Amino acid sequence: MKSQFEPIEVKRFGQTSSKDLNKMSRDIDHDLHNISSKINQSQAEFSNILKNIKAENIYMEQLINDMNSYEEHGSQYINFYDKSSYDYNEGGDHEISSYRRAEIYSTYSAAHAATYNKLSKTYYKNNDDEIIIPNDLSVNIDGVDVPAGVSDFTETNKLNAIDQDIKTTWYQEYVYNDTSINSVSISYEINLPLNIFTNMQSNALVINPYPNSATDIDSIEYKLNNQSDYKEFSQSMIETDVSSNKLMIFDPMDIVSLKVTFTNSNPIDIDNGNQVKFVVGAKNIALYDYKFKENSSFAVNLKTEGVSSIDNINFNILDNSNIEYTIYGVNKTSGALNEIEIGDTISNNYNEDFVILIDFVDITNKSPVIKGVFVEYTSI
Repeated sequence: MKSQFEPIEVKRFGQTSSKDLNKMSRDIDHDLHNISSKINQSQAEFSNILKNIKAENIYMEQLINDMNSYEEHGSQYINFYDKSSYDYNEGGDHEISSYRRAEIYSTYSAAHAATYNKLSKTYYKNNDDEIIIPNDLSVNIDGVDVPAGVSDFTETNKLNAIDQDIKTTWYQEYVYNDTSINSVSISYEINLPLNIFTNMQSNALVINPYPNSATDIDSIEYKLNNQSDYKEFSQSMIETDVSSNKLMIFDPMDIVSLKVTFTNSNPIDIDNGNQVKFVVGAKNIALYDYKFKENSSFAVNLKTEGVSSIDNINFNILDNSNIEYTIYGVNKTSGALNEIEIGDTISNNYNEDFVILIDFVDITNKSPVIKGVFVEYTSI
């Protein structure tokens, strides 16, 4: 099959600028969108291409995130985009049992307490385990009317954002003749059916914008039962470092409407620079009622070139009141774990690799969400 796009080079070793990597991200998203829109050949060929490009896109996003994190002499930030950075210490000392394993999502670089139930508020499953969107659920989009100056406009089914199908995406595509246009914003509003769910309580939200590396979430608003006005989630809850993907957990509320505003400020030059194109949309938006287990854990892996002490640990988290941790040094020969205290001198046998066991304790209706771990140490 003839290629629909030009190969993109990425410098995988040595110094690379954030600007270069972000440009590559936009180019890859552009390729993904064009292939999804235009390819008409066999499904097998299409699936293979899409799989390869998505894999490269994920790798590229991790590279960008690594640049925004830090690893200096005496300090390190560990995120969860890289799955090798966390585990449950399977087969080793202090292995975490399957029942007590906290939940970690590399897509969001987020960890939260284990759940025993997740009840969706935007869909349900029938007896055949098929996803059903309630008939009384409605979606409104602010921005459907084609603005002046748009020479070409495309929109996919707006329910694609909530159908839980990884093969479908809701998006709007705008092509402007005016190349001075530098952004496009769209609001996606979900009104939940009040006659389907006996309990309207929600405490978790996941959002996957499309294209991920080009579309930002400007605001997330919610409307409570028997209230007429929208309220906004705080910016501190929806901020993210690199990926626009969101996983949010909050105090339980009776949410009946949700409004997410997406913005793409990364135009793509087309027609030899005579036009600009914007694509704005979402792969997934889902509201849930999570039921948490009281106690659960996971482990973070810290690798160094040798330290004499670990001096401080902080979490990238809004509220760490229900978080406890224990540090273990890994024996260079046997792999056995030895507990390490903050500030204590570390034996040479245990001074390179470490396991930080993190516990969510006394969780009830809301779990903290850990986005990463800051570690400060004294290098040898």
